[in-house]
Amino acid sequence: MLTPLWEFAKRTAGAVVLRTAAYRAVRDDAGANGQAVAVAAVAAAASAAADAELGWPQAALLATTGVAHWWLWSATAYWIGVKRLGCAGTWGGVMRSLGFAKAPGMLTALAFVPWVGGLLHAVAAPWMLATGIVAARVALQAGLGRATLAAAPGVLLHWAVLALLY
Repeated sequence: MLTPLWEFAKRTAGAVVLRTAAYRAVRDDAGANGQAVAVAAVAAAASAAADAELGWPQAALLATTGVAHWWLWSATAYWIGVKRLGCAGTWGGVMRSLGFAKAPGMLTALAFVPWVGGLLHAVAAPWMLATGIVAARVALQAGLGRATLAAAPGVLLHWAVLALLY
């Protein structure tokens, strides 16, 4: 049996590389709520640290909006997926899966590394859209079309909010 920390790392890495088994494991593990919070919070903090040149008040605001985005993204995807599109899914399963879908955002902590950091920072947002669609597909037990319809609005809304903050 894997240690809890190793299992967490394995799930996080699996989420980053779009492994449906990682999202399935998180969806089905009601004890992984804290892990999902940790992934979302670390991703938000990493993104804020990458933008620290904007000033600490702005970075703190970005970190807060990053965690809030996870919750709103989950609520939006759940509402659209379950209530509007008739997909099967639970609030907890969607929330945990989308928390892990924010894992690529952790890589933005490397934004200070020349060349590589800028590239990672630029691809993190579309990468999280891709992980979010995979997470929604698994959490909502839906096809690609319905998962995209459920996951994309929350990401697009977040991008709009970030555009206003910058």
